[in-house]
Amino acid sequence: MRGFANDVYCQIGLVMLIGLASKNAILIVEFANQLRHQGLSMTKAVIEASQERLRPILMTAFSTLLGIFPLATATHVGVGSRQSLGTAVFGRMLIATFLSLFVVPILYIVIKTIPEQFIKPNLHQKILAEAVSLNGSTAVYSTKAED
Repeated sequence: MRGFANDVYCQIGLVMLIGLASKNAILIVEFANQLRHQGLSMTKAVIEASQERLRPILMTAFSTLLGIFPLATATHVGVGSRQSLGTAVFGRMLIATFLSLFVVPILYIVIKTIPEQFIKPNLHQKILAEAVSLNGSTAVYSTKAED
């Protein structure tokens, strides 16, 4: 990237970026899980979740990019630290937004189909029941292989 060192300012920006990127992924996954519990198939749930959460994710990304842009193009006192932080966050926020919108839904489908493909349905239900009892949650988990 633009020849800047990976200094403390850059690393602080990356920690902030991890929080924003994970929030975007959580928005999609949580909404897809809610739709799955309502009875939608996995593919339809993840497509619907991605479409519903597109606007909030893009709003977060654009506001972050517009807020960070002056730091990336700074020219006054403290230019080194500002440009280091701004460049790291700006470039990686673009990448994180792309990954959140396109890779997270695909990974959701891949990761959710692994237990359904390789574990017997009865064993899968037992594992989920044990997880619920250990967690103390009363949530209902769907174990249907709809896709």
